Amino acid sequence: MAEPKPLSSILHSMQQEYPWQTAHHTRLVQQIWPDLVGPAIARNARVMRIDQGVIKLAVASSVWSQEIQYLKPIVLSKLNERLPEHLQVQDIRSRVLVRAVTKTEMPSAHNERFYRVRLVKGAQPAEGLESLVQRVRQRHEDAVAFWLATDYHRCPICHSPTLNRYVRCSVCGPTFSS
Repeated sequence: MAEPKPLSSILHSMQQEYPWQTAHHTRLVQQIWPDLVGPAIARNARVMRIDQGVIKLAVASSVWSQEIQYLKPIVLSKLNERLPEHLQVQDIRSRVLVRAVTKTEMPSAHNERFYRVRLVKGAQPAEGLESLVQRVRQRHEDAVAFWLATDYHRCPICHSPTLNRYVRCSVCGPTFSS
């Protein structure tokens, strides 16, 4: 009769033999991912699986995919330092899957830039719709007057500003005048 084995050793041997190893490896990477990339990237780039040394990420947008690509050498280096030898990662690939990433956030540099632009341009949040429409209409009329005073005329089809050397605008089909 065989000697009884502890349950932990049985589970360990089963884990080594069966296909749920990939799930175990994925879970291991998911646990250390936020520490490697920081909270902002971790919220917007989720580890979906690890397969044959390639981490597959779901990202909230192409902005986050590009950010991951810029940081790939650093992330791979940090990741491989923390993973066992048999789990070394060679590549990171990302795919935009908004549903897989619950919370989307723009990079902080973009938010700061947007805030600075709003301060510089002097946006007035309390402006009413009628005054806004009137201001847009006036700016449009000023722009049209400028175009007509310079080297532009109106397209005969859509009335957009068109350079004098063209009969029509680029949208309606440019043709040279003779």
